[in-house]
Amino acid sequence: MNAVYTITVPSSFIFSGGPGGSFTLDNISVRPNLLRTDGTGQDQFTLAGRLRSSGGGVFYGDGTYSDSFTITVNF
Repeated sequence: MNAVYTITVPSSFIFSGGPGGSFTLDNISVRPNLLRTDGTGQDQFTLAGRLRSSGGGVFYGDGTYSDSFTITVNF
């Protein structure tokens, strides 16, 4: 199939689901730069970004911080 596609990600996202203050994920990028499926229509990609705390002495408890955001795949 070998289709080229693009992925759109938010410019930043705030993770607020956890036992303490929130985190901001920004500078989100998709790698590799050229996204192309293989002959079976499959591919793998990586999302990377910077995770920042809100600072200011906010308490961050031990535990899982989870949330979700949307990425869009365009063929």
